Amino acid sequence: MGFYQRQLQPRMLDAFMGSKTLGEIRERVCAGLAGDVVEIGHGSGRNHRYLPPQVTGVWAVEPSVVGLQLSRKRRRSSSAPPGGKRGGAAPANPVPAPHIGPPPCTPGGFKNYPP
Repeated sequence: MGFYQRQLQPRMLDAFMGSKTLGEIRERVCAGLAGDVVEIGHGSGRNHRYLPPQVTGVWAVEPSVVGLQLSRKRRRSSSAPPGGKRGGAAPANPVPAPHIGPPPCTPGGFKNYPP
């Protein structure tokens, strides 16, 4: 992984993903979440602001260590406690499966989001 992918890309994505329009979509997608959730492609933690109080834990899976570093402040200020996090290459089973529901589909998966 080169300098661009390691250092610049996570910071640029954080800036691009902070728009008002994306925030409105995050708000709708996260509204129905409850219990422990796994967020694949956690990035810089932009979803944390929109998590309802019913979320009891967030398991962050993110290949970018810089992305997780950028998310630190958002994770700390979130009403949902961290369940765990994983940076770098994701392990085969990063979260305890018995109590994790389906992950929400937010900005990284807009192609699957109904208009």
